[in-house]
Amino acid sequence: MRTDIKKLSFTIIIAATLLSACNKPDEITLESEGTLYMATAIEEKAKFNLFLADTAQTIAFGAAYSGLGFPGSDIPVSFSVQKDLIASFNQANGTRYLPFPEGSYSIESLNTVIKAGKTTSVPLTISILSNKLDRDEKYMIPIRMEAPAGSKVSSNLQVTYFRLESIVRKETDITDLSKLTVSQEHRDGPGANEASAKLVDNNTASKFLLHTFPAGFWAQLTFTDPKVVGAYTLTSGNDASERDPRDWKFLGSNDGTTWTELDVKAGISFAARGQTQFFEVENETPYRHYRLSISALRGNAIGGLFQLAEWRLITFK
Repeated sequence: MRTDIKKLSFTIIIAATLLSACNKPDEITLESEGTLYMATAIEEKAKFNLFLADTAQTIAFGAAYSGLGFPGSDIPVSFSVQKDLIASFNQANGTRYLPFPEGSYSIESLNTVIKAGKTTSVPLTISILSNKLDRDEKYMIPIRMEAPAGSKVSSNLQVTYFRLESIVRKETDITDLSKLTVSQEHRDGPGANEASAKLVDNNTASKFLLHTFPAGFWAQLTFTDPKVVGAYTLTSGNDASERDPRDWKFLGSNDGTTWTELDVKAGISFAARGQTQFFEVENETPYRHYRLSISALRGNAIGGLFQLAEWRLITFK
């Protein structure tokens, strides 16, 4: 009986093996096998943002080989810039992209290769100088992949419409790198709850308070090394609006004696308590000292109460 069971099991194994061999599928391939395309042509991959900077930033493009296999030999691929496609793209999509102006970009090469046994080409790059562009505009550069001899190219993914959506300015708060001095301190001294240190403690819930606002009051921030400040912010205090600064000058100096006017404001009002206002200045010069010289308050006269919650310095470098 045991011998018969062993013979039956062996017969089943042999039959299953033969059946499996008879049903072996053909080699799997895809309809798009070997077709070339640009991966960056897929809709969202063509959109990008840049930082506002003096140095070039790069985006990459190239060719890809579709399917489950690999090319058996190198495939040279070339590209071309097609600025004439921008108008038709705008018309079809209701957009207003502009061509990148000459001098704002460069392309290292328009030729590359998909190496044998690889599915993507050696990447190519576009270098863009964002400081040569208008931050209020959007830009486009269409790149077309040319069909290599003997190769198939996807018509839907043959052109990448590279679209610059925005130029983001890199803003860095450098207040904490400086040392604060003021022309007049809180009446209870620098250790008081509302002393001058509260002006730069990065907390808009605290404030600097003077019970007697003097003529010619100033607050000053000094750096060890000169810094290029491109903007500053002021935040109103939590109390009566007549204590807010109204008129002031923002000044820069490298020796603490000779001052350059970077910004002059008059008639400024804060719409709410704890409101932060951003003031940009045209400045490319590094200074060691920055001074906020306040000449008038919103409602209080000289000798009245003054308050300011926060003063911060911003660089775009």
